[in-house]
Amino acid sequence: MKKAFFPFLLAFAATSLFALPVRAADEAAELNDLPAAVQKTARDVVGKSKIEEVEDTFEDGKRATEVEFLRGGKKMAVVISPEGSVIQLEHRMSVGDAPKKIKEAVLKEVPGSTLTFIKEVEKQGKTFFEVSVQSEGKPQRLKVTADGHVEKLGAKEKH
Repeated sequence: MKKAFFPFLLAFAATSLFALPVRAADEAAELNDLPAAVQKTARDVVGKSKIEEVEDTFEDGKRATEVEFLRGGKKMAVVISPEGSVIQLEHRMSVGDAPKKIKEAVLKEVPGSTLTFIKEVEKQGKTFFEVSVQSEGKPQRLKVTADGHVEKLGAKEKH
């Protein structure tokens, strides 16, 4: 039995090691398939950071492209219009890293809830936070301004 396990372990390790660079290469290739204006903006924003994912999305009811990347250990994303303009820049953070003022505002608005996701968004020169919470078994999305004003948002989006 030990003899059969070792080749399996070796094969698993080999495929795991090679899977990561292929994924990054796939994402770079996917970026190359986008319109030139979107490619240029993505490369300008991402720079030398590692691209994690490229995907179609909708922002404000319009088609866009989202490019996820790592910068300085932070998970970031840029949402780009088909014309190549930056719609928004996002920093996806752990709930523990969220500013205390933002967490307090959410818990005041939805007492007893549990924060499940948070991202800091820069859009049209303004910074705010999009927060997902669970309250009484139901998900809710909130928009919180830097000064702690809370608005409820529509249906939950993919993060």
